[in-house]
Parts: sequence; structure tokens; C-alpha cells
Amino acid sequence: MANQWFCFKKFTVRQDRCAMKVGTDAVILGAWTPVEGKFRALDIGTGTGILAMMLAQRSDALNILALELDTDTAVQATQNIAGSDFYRRINVLQMDFRNYYLQPEKEFDLIICNPPYFINSQRPADEGRSLARHSESLRMKDIFAGSAKLLQENGHLSMIIPADVIDVTIESAKVAGLYPESILNIHPLPGVEPKRVCLLFSFEEKVPLTESLVIEYSVRHNYTEEYQELTREFYLNF
Repeated sequence: MANQWFCFKKFTVRQDRCAMKVGTDAVILGAWTPVEGKFRALDIGTGTGILAMMLAQRSDALNILALELDTDTAVQATQNIAGSDFYRRINVLQMDFRNYYLQPEKEFDLIICNPPYFINSQRPADEGRSLARHSESLRMKDIFAGSAKLLQENGHLSMIIPADVIDVTIESAKVAGLYPESILNIHPLPGVEPKRVCLLFSFEEKVPLTESLVIEYSVRHNYTEEYQELTREFYLNF
């Protein structure tokens, strides 16, 4: 059973009311996503609020809207953010992103999302976890269509996905006029194929900068120097 809270250096995430708990995917995405020159960010499906708080910690200039569909999860995200130093710059809104992006004049220069991605997988038994993780609740094309509408001309969309769906994800983004600018292949161990990929999309079509990150050496919890460096601002033990 996952811990009911997770302590970072500058904030604590309580997660007993959230289907999706704090995990490595979110920490990597929140630490990797570029924030320089960004002022208005949108967090799609904020969950515990971890990504919104990570971005706020990394940039004093950022104001963030955190969208969450589930009622209990939105309440807990609000409580987590209220207990942090960043509460003045993060607003939680309980709303479906598919309805939100239909509203006019909502512009951001950064959108971040740890999306539901089990496209063809068996549904988890727990219905709340199923809603949080299964792509039927929010399809990739919805994320890209909405992001293309809400982003400013020089804006970026940042997300993390399973490595085995990268091709279909990039093709789906192209339909909306978004193209990969940076790609981070995430390897769990040295010599192992990547399991996750971070993608940074923009409206400019060009050859993306492609890099790799290895999380651990062969011994569990023996984290690589590159992973520690990326996440040092957040984990207590780094």
C-alpha cells in the first residue's frame, strides 16, 4: 500500500483521496519541463497537485491553473497546495479539460500533463484508478486539440508517456499542429530499453533534441548521478 503522504524538500503531498499516487513519472516530468520565460501554465489532470507545485517551486514567475475532473482528488489537490508556499500562484479548478478548452480567450505559454495512457490495456479493478489511468477518460487527441487552442504561439506542451506509444502520440500531435521539440528517453536501468518518454511539443516543426536518462543502477534505489541531479531540488535524500 502506498504511503498516504509524500514529503519533498519544500512541500508535502497527501494522497489518501487520490487514485493516482506520487510516482517517478510525475517527478521526472516536473523536474524536466522547461520553465524559463514562462508565466502562465496549465496542469491538465493535476491529481495530487504535484506537478503544479513542482513548477511553482522552480519559477517564481509562474502562475498555474490546475484542472482536475474528480471531486475528491480536486479537494485534496487544493489542500496540498494550500499547505505549500505556492498557494498564491496556483488555482485548482474542478472541471473536465474537454469542456474547459471550449471556452474562449484562455491562453497559456506552458501546458503540462501526465496523461491517462493505458490505451489497449485491461482496466484496473478500482474504478477511481481506472478513471485516472485509462485513456477513455481523456483521449490524446483531446489533449492535443485543446492544447493547440489554448497555447500561445511560442508556447509548449510537456507530457510523459509510455515509450511504446511514442509514434502514435507524435502522429496525433501533428494532426493538431504540434511537433516534438525535445525528447527524453527514460531507461529504468543501464542497457534496458526506455519505458517512458518525456515529450516537449511546440508549433514549430523541426528535428527534436533527443536525450536519455537512466534512473537506477542495477541495485534498486541506487540512483544514477544524472537522475539525482535532475531531481535534487525535490527529493529529501538527494
